[in-house]
Amino acid sequence: MIEPTFVFHPWEFLSDELEARGRSQKNFAYILWISPAYLNEIIKGKKNLTPELCIRIWGAFWTTANVRWNLQSEYSLITAKQTEE
Repeated sequence: MIEPTFVFHPWEFLSDELEARGRSQKNFAYILWISPAYLNEIIKGKKNLTPELCIRIWGAFWTTANVRWNLQSEYSLITAKQTEE
């Protein structure tokens, strides 16, 4: 299996979605029941998705929680492997 040399944090995709839907981070943080500062940390890749946030995103955007969680899991595994090398 070929591993990517660079992987995007899953929240980079979310940032694009917010822009496409005309939503601000502040508004989206309110919808997710988290602080805008916490959401900003996630979007910057400093914090990771949790299963609970994946479910809340599903409720806000009608995308499956599994898709978000799988993106986070893949990102975490690949970055862990790169750190170990």
